[in-house]
Amino acid sequence: MNLKSKTFWKYALIILCFPVLINLFLFQAKLPLVFGTEDNWLSFWGNYTGGLISAFVAYIIANSQIQKQLRIDLGKEKFYRTINQLPALIYLKIDLEQFIEELEKVKIEREKFINSLINKNNNYSSVWDEEEIEEEQLRTEDKKRYSGDYWTDIPKNIVDTETSKPYLIKFVNGENFTHLKTLENTDLHIELITIFNFYRDFSIALDCNISSKENRYRVLQRKTMGREPDGSQIQEIINLDSEIAKYSRLRSEGWKAIYEENMLDRFQQGLVLLNQEIEKVKYTKENADPSLLEGIDQ
Repeated sequence: MNLKSKTFWKYALIILCFPVLINLFLFQAKLPLVFGTEDNWLSFWGNYTGGLISAFVAYIIANSQIQKQLRIDLGKEKFYRTINQLPALIYLKIDLEQFIEELEKVKIEREKFINSLINKNNNYSSVWDEEEIEEEQLRTEDKKRYSGDYWTDIPKNIVDTETSKPYLIKFVNGENFTHLKTLENTDLHIELITIFNFYRDFSIALDCNISSKENRYRVLQRKTMGREPDGSQIQEIINLDSEIAKYSRLRSEGWKAIYEENMLDRFQQGLVLLNQEIEKVKYTKENADPSLLEGIDQ
């Protein structure tokens, strides 16, 4: 029973004032239609008000017991939800560590690739020999490393070449997002969803061989030059144009987030928060924290 409730005090006031009103209107006013002596009515109202008070007390006790049991049940439910998320938290930690490792790897690979192009001082076309690039990267290991910013200071022709280069990177699978659904910490849940969505889109864009799509696009354009293309060729050209624009944009936005918005630091901070949550859940599981069984927010 909520003693701060206006409803509670309204009914309490009615019950307390009821005998006074009865005395005023029935006993003192001497109404002609009222039968029985004052002793009879006094006995009746004594029994009546005693019954009301007993019922009221019984209601308060029953309601208090129900509310207490509800808090216990909610506490137990929250306790088991909390400890049952531990396996998912551990899987998410492993995934996030791998994502950080993958992003750091492709970042280093990108910078080596750009460094090799700058040191060679030669403009590559969008088609390159992988072995030649790898050899050039090895040859430039001992050369002076590019000192500019790897995002804003890169010449456009080199950026265009890098944008077409595919990277081997681990993808996000469906289980990653399934594990996210079990999290009880709302702030951590939102942060990890943001991080995982970024990695999913960026990894797909990095893995895409944009150069191959651009070559196929040019081949189709040459084939249809001077004559009417068929429906399948038109659709393929539209799809290729859309995919090239989409994945180029995702790459550009992803690298900008890494170089200018410290996205890797955000991944690291997310890992810190995840480790803290794992420790909290482990402590709760090992100590059966009684705070989960009391004071549950309604």
